[in-house]
Amino acid sequence: MKLTSIKDLESGAADQIILDKSVNLGALYDELLDSYEEGEDDHRAPGVHASEVASCKRHVVYTLYATEKKKTTKRDMQKRFNVGNAIHGMLQSDFAKMAKRSGGTIIFKDEVKMTGSPLAEKYDIHSSCDGVFEFLNPSGEVYLRIGLEIKSKAPDDYAKLKEPEKKHIEQAHLYQACLDLPLVWYVYWNKGNQNYTPMTFPWLRKFDHNVWNRLEKRIIESLEAAHADVLPEREEAFHCTWCPYAWTCEPSTIKKQNNGGQRITPRSLTNRRR
Repeated sequence: MKLTSIKDLESGAADQIILDKSVNLGALYDELLDSYEEGEDDHRAPGVHASEVASCKRHVVYTLYATEKKKTTKRDMQKRFNVGNAIHGMLQSDFAKMAKRSGGTIIFKDEVKMTGSPLAEKYDIHSSCDGVFEFLNPSGEVYLRIGLEIKSKAPDDYAKLKEPEKKHIEQAHLYQACLDLPLVWYVYWNKGNQNYTPMTFPWLRKFDHNVWNRLEKRIIESLEAAHADVLPEREEAFHCTWCPYAWTCEPSTIKKQNNGGQRITPRSLTNRRR
């Protein structure tokens, strides 16, 4: 059976191909989505990560001890993550082109790592900022630096936005503190009509020392808990539904079996230190 040209349609091969499940690309794609490993595109080193510390201190401790991750993300959520990652990549690519067109007055750097900054070294922070814009004056000196935080939203969720979400502000403050960024532009992208939030208040925000002080306190508490082999209390919310540590944390928000794995307890943490 051959169907590689229009002429091959005359043989009736198309009807056989349509019935042949072995070449069903849709089914193969579903299998791919189901096979994604947790964190397949995000191999995180043990340490403090912005999204984790802003959501759940227990999550931070699990990562500090390189706890085994198990996939909890369902197919529909995996597709959402993939779309979100694609939007991130698209905007970063566009901002790079925009900077190139500026004639040297704007520099854009994407995925700017915290590693190497004094604060990152102090708190074992391993995260990347979505981007940093640098504006140059005619003499080539940088006179303005603005961080970038990208989030994508479904149309209904986008319509409800009045300002950046608290957890996203906290994530960005970790980047600001490590990279010494005075401002951040929170770009929320509407996945329905492709609108995005403008670079004006409240989407362009200054560094807030009060926010950072609260976040720094959470980081210190997480590190102290890990050092003492103590699991912090669960901070349950919707993020538990895709948490790769749900199999051992067993949050009440999702009734998930641990798939036969050994549940991590404070005592067993000792053996997981780096």
